[in-house]
Amino acid sequence: MVPIPEPDVRTGWQVVLTTGSLTEALLVQRLLQGYGLTGRIQAPAPYQVFPFSMAGWDWYRVLVPAEEWSEARRIIDEHRRRYLWLRLVESNPEEPTS
Repeated sequence: MVPIPEPDVRTGWQVVLTTGSLTEALLVQRLLQGYGLTGRIQAPAPYQVFPFSMAGWDWYRVLVPAEEWSEARRIIDEHRRRYLWLRLVESNPEEPTS
């Protein structure tokens, strides 16, 4: 899955996770899909153009439809608590809490 640039994000989608790792974003997206939820990955446009990291641009967002947001947060939080040893999904203080 190729991350979608910001202009392609439709209204009605909400950020459920922000991370600096495409691998982590893909894992979270697949985790949510395993629970029957819809997830998309958003990345800034320069990743679509330049094959290297640019300071200030190294983030990825996992988005879900607004109506799936609370369930997606519950799933992510449950996996954070249950599988601490995996350290797959780290908490991000910049993530929205509502």
